[in-house]
Amino acid sequence: MSFRFSVGEFITAIQLANKIRREFDDSPSQFKAVKDEVRTLSHVLQDVDITVSNRELDNEQKRKLDEIDEGCRNVLDELQRILDKNVGVESDGGDVGKRMKKVRRTVLDWLTPIDFATQQSDLISRRQAGTGIPGAGKTILTSIVVDYLSSNFQKDARVGIAYLYCNLRRKDEQKAEQLLASLLKQLTQGLSPLPDDVNLLYDRHKDKRTRQTSNEIFNILQSVGGPFLKVFIVIDALDECEASDGNRANLLEQIFAFQMKCRVNIFTTSRSIPDITERFNENLCLEIRASNHDVRKYLDGHMAQLNRCVRDSLGLQDEIKTSIVKSVDGMFLLAQLQFDSLKGKASPKAIRTALKKLSTGYDQAYDDAMTRIEGQLADEEHRAKQVLSWITCARRPLTTSELEHAFATELRESQFDDDNITPIEDMVSVCAGLVTADEESHIVQCNITSICVTYHSFNVFASGICQSDHDFEGRLRSNHFYDYSSHNWRDHARKASSLIPEVISFLDAKAQVEESSQALLALKLYSFDFDYSQRIAKQVTGLHLAAYFGLRNIVNRLFEIGLVAHIKDYNGRTPPWWAARNG
Repeated sequence: MSFRFSVGEFITAIQLANKIRREFDDSPSQFKAVKDEVRTLSHVLQDVDITVSNRELDNEQKRKLDEIDEGCRNVLDELQRILDKNVGVESDGGDVGKRMKKVRRTVLDWLTPIDFATQQSDLISRRQAGTGIPGAGKTILTSIVVDYLSSNFQKDARVGIAYLYCNLRRKDEQKAEQLLASLLKQLTQGLSPLPDDVNLLYDRHKDKRTRQTSNEIFNILQSVGGPFLKVFIVIDALDECEASDGNRANLLEQIFAFQMKCRVNIFTTSRSIPDITERFNENLCLEIRASNHDVRKYLDGHMAQLNRCVRDSLGLQDEIKTSIVKSVDGMFLLAQLQFDSLKGKASPKAIRTALKKLSTGYDQAYDDAMTRIEGQLADEEHRAKQVLSWITCARRPLTTSELEHAFATELRESQFDDDNITPIEDMVSVCAGLVTADEESHIVQCNITSICVTYHSFNVFASGICQSDHDFEGRLRSNHFYDYSSHNWRDHARKASSLIPEVISFLDAKAQVEESSQALLALKLYSFDFDYSQRIAKQVTGLHLAAYFGLRNIVNRLFEIGLVAHIKDYNGRTPPWWAARNG
């Protein structure tokens, strides 16, 4: 009878145990038990090695040690296989913790890319010390509530906090299921490890490239919220949540159902809209107003922005505060506009004359702001009106870099010129207080069609579609206006009162049409979604796009210049098929 056992076998097992144990050194806390067990096994093997090296063993002892050795190696080999398969130890240099964090981020980002944290940071950073302003209204108050809850319960794992900032300009990305997913993401991201239900939901959808349903999100939201001692949900500007197709009603229904199942407290702000107030008619409601003290506090903090005649006169400063407080009647934004109207006044008489003309409503205040804009140098007036046009006509809020690139795009030029960029500070400064730019999220609260399509006509896009995800994402990063112009040129074209020559030229250019359609159609469902930029319709023509977007006058013009209705894309689909696809 022969035995496989030898001292060398135990040494190999010891080395494997130590290797696996080291790989868990920087791993998350949930792996501590596994790490401790492997350490114990390593110690046992070392003790056996020391013992057997100094003794002669009979066959029965060798047989038993052979069984022990085989059992240890089976356990260690299986553990190594699990690590190699699910954690990617080798590819991440043995750092299990980093790999697990990466997987965790992937799952959370898949739930929803929406992140309200930067907006919260922007808002709370603009708060006047010792008050609830600026705004003294919904959004600043919401940010203060979130900050208070986060500060008081940040170390209490038994309390969950989640918040939403609704924005009418972002209605396409703030559907009920997306907002519910954001609540789930926020309540989940503080848990370690991620709940099994969340991981299973991700696994169920990732291979099919599908998205979770609102019912799936709600069910998991209940299971995640159950263990919390208390959950706080904060919703700002509920009135700006899209009401069509029952979207807002569905959101409220799901949140109230969540409240019935778990220990949930809800705080929301809204304008007075009947269908919203009816849903909260049995709850505590407060009217939001700027107190006189807060308005004075704000004015005190900004007096240094006025001319020397004000800075040197405490009496004149008090006149300004008294007049504005009386005029605004609790509307803080009006106080801000009225204060801005005093900038540039160089004498006490000019200040007092302006104070006598203070408006008591927003309409007049905005008229006064426009008068100040039109009283600037011609270039400054033109710049301000361009900025306001972009902000009011854009299909979604623009980032500062997007606005800078849109502003710098020159018609009839073949490439973008960085030297033509106007810094965002110089755009904001000429707008008489009507425009602000957030520092962290870089969102600007704000003849567009021509600029959109001209941007795609630059030489940098002449190569057509990108052949890899890496190149495509590099193009997005390098060309800040690329994403917006690709998705929204057709909406601006649809609203235009006449045909725009630049649109026809753009749609007649094969390479530009293909690269813009790639940005329009490429959809990355999750972090590991490889080749997503290549799973798009190819050999798309301008006629396909015009038909898809229902731009009838443009379709007719393309027929006139020679494009034909039966032209096919790579998959053999004609423009009528594309038109039918998009309804």
